[in-house]
Amino acid sequence: GASRASLSPPPVAVPAGGDTRGDHLSIRSTPRAPSGAMSAAAGPDGGGLAAYLGGLNQPNREALAQLCSANGLKEEDLRNADKITHIEMVLDDYYIMDTLNLFTNLKSVVLIQQAISRISGLELCPALERLVLNENRIEKVENLSNNTHLRHLHLSCNAIAELGNGLEGLQDLEVFWIAENLLTSLKGIELAPNIEEFNVSRNKLETIFGQLDRNTKLRVLNLSDNRISSFRNVLDLSKFSGLTDLAFSDPDWGDNPVCELSNFQTYVLYHLPALRTLDRMRISDEEHSGAQAAFARKRLYYNMRIKMSKRNATDAIRYCKGLHEEHSASIRNELEVAARSLRRIGGRARAREQNPQKALILEADEGTESSDQKSAERRLREAQAELADATTALDALKRGIRGDEDAWIRSLRLELQSGGNVRMEPSVPSRDLWAKQVRELVSSRFRAEDFSRFGIMDIKIHNVTRVHNRSLRIRFEEIISRISADGTTTNMEYLFYIPDPRNAEANLKAVAEEGAESDTIPCNSTSKGGGGASGSPPSHSRVNTTSSAQGQRTTTDGSSASEGLLEDFLQAGASHEQVEDGVREPLALLTNSVGLAEAGRLDHFSDTSCGQALARGMFRGVARQRRLHGGVGPEAHLG
Repeated sequence: GASRASLSPPPVAVPAGGDTRGDHLSIRSTPRAPSGAMSAAAGPDGGGLAAYLGGLNQPNREALAQLCSANGLKEEDLRNADKITHIEMVLDDYYIMDTLNLFTNLKSVVLIQQAISRISGLELCPALERLVLNENRIEKVENLSNNTHLRHLHLSCNAIAELGNGLEGLQDLEVFWIAENLLTSLKGIELAPNIEEFNVSRNKLETIFGQLDRNTKLRVLNLSDNRISSFRNVLDLSKFSGLTDLAFSDPDWGDNPVCELSNFQTYVLYHLPALRTLDRMRISDEEHSGAQAAFARKRLYYNMRIKMSKRNATDAIRYCKGLHEEHSASIRNELEVAARSLRRIGGRARAREQNPQKALILEADEGTESSDQKSAERRLREAQAELADATTALDALKRGIRGDEDAWIRSLRLELQSGGNVRMEPSVPSRDLWAKQVRELVSSRFRAEDFSRFGIMDIKIHNVTRVHNRSLRIRFEEIISRISADGTTTNMEYLFYIPDPRNAEANLKAVAEEGAESDTIPCNSTSKGGGGASGSPPSHSRVNTTSSAQGQRTTTDGSSASEGLLEDFLQAGASHEQVEDGVREPLALLTNSVGLAEAGRLDHFSDTSCGQALARGMFRGVARQRRLHGGVGPEAHLG
C-alpha cells in the first residue's frame, strides 16, 4: 500500500514534489463551490477542477487525496482527469468511491482490501470495462446501470446477500466473480444474460435449479463450497451446450455435499458431454465414453423394471375388472329377482281389478303383498345404488392402481436420474427389523377415538417402504453437526408428516424426493400414559420456526383432535406461509399423532364420490349384518 496523505481543508491537491507515490500531499485552500461532479466542459482549465474540489466534503477530500497518493497522480493529472483510464489501490483503507466520478474515461478500477461498504462514483464512467472490488464490506450490488460496457466484474469476499437488480443494464458482462459472499439465491443473474465465466463459490446456495436459464452462454461455472446436495442441479446444467469448465469442488474453496454422492463423476460426465474440466481436473475422451457406457447399462436395467411395473398394473386392473364383473352379475341377479317380485305383485293387482270375484279370494293376501312390494322396491333401489357404487369404486381402484404404477415408475426414474442416491426399498416382513419397528411405532401412536367418527376401530399395516435419499441424509447430518458443534444436546423423535389433504399424494412424493424445506410446524398430540396412546384430551401446538409466532388449541373430547384438520391446515397455511413476490413458500406440518396425520385425508376422501360410495357400501354391510343377526348390532360379529 501507499503511505497515507496528510490533508488540511479545503483542497486543491498538489504534490509536494516529484512522484507522489510514497510522498505526503500538501493541500492549498480554495474558495468552496457547490457540490457535484465536474462537468466535461470544465475540463483541464482548472476552473472546473477548483469548483469540483471546493464542493467536496471532508471525507471525500481525504478519499481523493488518498487515491491520488496511491496512484501517483499530480495536480496536472487531475486537470486532465479524463485521460486517466486506470485506478488501482490495495490495502489502503479507502472507503468512499464517490470521487471516482472525476475520472470520466476510466476503463479499469481495482480496489482490493479496502473499507468500501457501498458501490458509488461510477455513474459518470460509461467506458468502464473492468471493476474489481474484492475483499471489502459491500452489502449490495448497485449503481452500475450506467456502466453498460462493463465486461469484468469481481465482487468476491464481501457481504452481499442478494443480487437484486444490481446487474441491470450490464448486457456486455462476460466475467462475474462473486465468491465468498452470503448469497442464498441467484435471482437477478438473468439481468446479465451474456455472462460466460461465473464464479459463485463459498456462498450459501442450496440449489441453482432454474436460476441460470437465461445465461445460455456460460462456459466456465464454479459452484464450489456451497450447500448443493442434489443431482437435480447437475441435470439442470445439461441445457448449457457450451459449458466446458465446471467445479462443484475446488481446492481453493471447498466442496459441495453433492460431491459425496455415489457415481458423482459418472453422472456429471454423462449429462454434460462437452465438459473438458471437472473440479479443476482435465477430463479425457475415454472418461466421457466410460460414463456414457455405464449410464446406458443402467438405463436398460431400469427400463426393464419399468416395463414389468406397467405389466403388473395392467394385470391387476384386469383382475379387478373380473371381480367387478362377478360382483355386478350378483347385483344384477338381485335386480332381476326384485323386478320379478314387483312384476308378480303388479300382475296380481291387475288381476283383482279385472276379476272382482277373484279379488275377494285374493283380498286376504293384500297386506302381505303390500309388504312384499315395499321390500322388493327397497331391494331394487339398493341393488341399483350398489351397482352404481361398484362402478365408482372400480374407477377409483383403477385410478389408484395407475397412481401406484406412476409412483413406482417415478421412483425408478428418480433412482436412475439420481445415480442410485434416491431409491425406495420395499420391506420383507420376515427379514427387515426396521419394518417391524415402524409397524410398532405406528401401532403405538394409533388411537381409535381419533377415528371413531369414520367407523375405524383399528389399523393394519400391509407394507412399509423405506426411502433412501442420500442428498437429504447429508444435509440432515450437516445440520445435526452444526447443532452439536454449538454444544446443544439433540434428542431424536420420529414424527409423521401431515400432507395437504387436497393434494396428499403429490405432497408425499415431493417430501420423499426433496424433503420439507420450509417452515416446519410441529402439531403434537399428548395424552396421559405417554406416547399418545390414550387418556386425556389431545392438543396440538404450532410453532413457526421462522417468525417464532405461536398458537395453541386444546380439544375437549377424544375424537375432536382430528376433526376439521383440513380447515386447520388451510388456516395454518394462511397464517404461516411466507409470501415473497406473489409466490407462497410451502408449509410443512409434523405430528406425533397418527390421528392428526391421517384424519385430514379421510375427511377429504369422505367428500369425494368414491368416499361417499364406500360409506354407503359400509352402511349396507352393517344393515345386512343386522338383518342376519335379528336386528342385533353387528359390532359383536364384525372384525
